[in-house]
Amino acid sequence: MAVSAGRREAAMAIWPWRASVGGTARADAAGALRMHGVTRGGIALAVASGFWFLRHPAMATVVAVIGGTTLLAALVSPHVVYARFSAAMEAFARGVGTVLTYLFLVPIYFLIITPFGLLMRRGSRDPLHRTWSAQTPSFWTTRPATDDAPERRKRPF
Repeated sequence: MAVSAGRREAAMAIWPWRASVGGTARADAAGALRMHGVTRGGIALAVASGFWFLRHPAMATVVAVIGGTTLLAALVSPHVVYARFSAAMEAFARGVGTVLTYLFLVPIYFLIITPFGLLMRRGSRDPLHRTWSAQTPSFWTTRPATDDAPERRKRPF
């Protein structure tokens, strides 16, 4: 099946794939990765200087090493070293997040939320009237008639 010239031009306008074959897209991606890594490393070094200023040298050293490694990896090899280092840091952060979730949220749930829920169920108050009764002919709540219905519609609260 032959492709007409009009379709080829439309395809080129949508996705110029021939421009990316020669390595232009990879060079653009490398520049974007470098900028991303330099930004991350710069922010980490700024945070490290803040820790140093606040007299936390151990934390400042850890953050400075991570920020310097990020900056160096992004400048030297954005596609290989920086990509792998970034993936490793993201996996580490995901693991720390999972551990902290179980470490903090599970005790909060069982020590605060569960007893509060049990106390609320123990009480006989039902402010929403959620109980179901087979003897009730209708669950419709009647409201008193008001004279100021048009005024109430303009300002319901």
